[in-house]
Amino acid sequence: MNFHDTIPRLLDALQDDDSHTEYDPWTIHPSQAAKCPRQAYLSKLGLLDHSDLHGTFQVGKLFHAFLEDHADRLTDLDAGATSRLQFERDVSVRVDDVHFVGTYDCYDPHENALYDFKTHGNFRYLDRPVERHLDQLTIYMQALRVPKAQLVYIQKKDFEIATYPEQESDDEYVEFDPERLDAIVERARQVCDAVADYGIPLDEASIPFEQCGCFMCESETLDLPDVETVDELLAGGPDLPVTASKTSA
Repeated sequence: MNFHDTIPRLLDALQDDDSHTEYDPWTIHPSQAAKCPRQAYLSKLGLLDHSDLHGTFQVGKLFHAFLEDHADRLTDLDAGATSRLQFERDVSVRVDDVHFVGTYDCYDPHENALYDFKTHGNFRYLDRPVERHLDQLTIYMQALRVPKAQLVYIQKKDFEIATYPEQESDDEYVEFDPERLDAIVERARQVCDAVADYGIPLDEASIPFEQCGCFMCESETLDLPDVETVDELLAGGPDLPVTASKTSA
């Protein structure tokens, strides 16, 4: 068995790169709405090449599955303080004209609290909390009408756990912030408007948002379609425009 070649190919086969693609202009995932407008736009339309990140994505999935498989043990170890943990449930919520769809990580009915798990390579290089993680958390809190939540960071190399807020702090949970939600919705509305107005770009010059300087913009790898591919992607779906710069037309 040539594991050097077959394991990367297995990761590619297991990854559904279109799972978060949304051609409906007003539907967006929390993870996309938490990004800068350019990255949210590209992610929503499936215009980014994530092939180098398939292994990273799979590690996150494995950890979520590990927790769900051992949910009963978690309850026992917590002296029965939590019960009936709910993992990986789909949610859908409209805020004004923006439709957020996604899957939350964990909800504890006993505490009426939401938990979002984030895996990271090394805590030394992670400035917690990450603002986009708080944005995602806020959207899910709105979807479930949950007043409090917590970010749970897991270090990949040794499963070390860190939470935000820190477990020993007086404020154990993040409280729902309506002003943060308003800012997220306004940013998401800009992205949805751009999708409705510009649709799918055939070249980089036609992307309606400039790079903002965030690490995602600096490391982006585009995967833009041609006209024939766009026709296939949108067959039977929304009637989105297709844009191209004069130089590529």
